[in-house]
Amino acid sequence: MSIWGPVAVSVLLTYMISSLFLGIFENAVLALMTCLAVDMDLNGDEAKWGPRTFHDKVAKMKEGHKVDDESDDEQKANPIK
Repeated sequence: MSIWGPVAVSVLLTYMISSLFLGIFENAVLALMTCLAVDMDLNGDEAKWGPRTFHDKVAKMKEGHKVDDESDDEQKANPIK
């Protein structure tokens, strides 16, 4: 009647589940960055396709300061630029 058996099984299952989750997350991030790179390669430094909010966040990272937000009406009218 040792507790180490259930503890070992719990640790193993936790490690496997977290590895699977992080693997899926890594694939999603790589896919987004690949799509952005292809878009920027085809359309110059200004990416053309994708949600405006994604491009705003990328611009913030590139410039290091806050990008002016568009009005809600304009975002709804032009969700994909």
